Order: sequence, then C-alpha cells, then structure tokens
Amino acid sequence: MKKEDKTFWTAENCAEELGIQPATFLRNYAPLPNFPKRINIPKSRRPLWRANEVIAWVGKYQEHA
Repeated sequence: MKKEDKTFWTAENCAEELGIQPATFLRNYAPLPNFPKRINIPKSRRPLWRANEVIAWVGKYQEHA
C-alpha cells in the first residue's frame, strides 16, 4: 500500500480540495452516489475519506485540452 493510501481527510480537508465550505461539501458532495464512500471509525464523530480517492474523483472532472 502506498503512503498516500493511508492518508485520510476530514470534511474540512475535502472541502478545501474542492474550494468550498465544509457544510456545502457535506450537503452537496459527500452524498453523491459516485463520491468516495466515507469511513466511519467507531467512537469517532468525524467521518473520514481516503485522500487519494477524493483526489481521483476530482480529477475525473478536469477538462482536458
């Protein structure tokens, strides 16, 4: 497993990657069926996402010349 595979992001990190507010991310992006699935660690209040999966998801929408 590569190092980036072990990097987890909070909603705040994901929102920063998308250039939006965390509340907007949680309301509009996290629930999308094709967005990476959240990781719910037992006894943690904060869902997490794998950073490499979020980055790959964003990359699918990048325009190519």
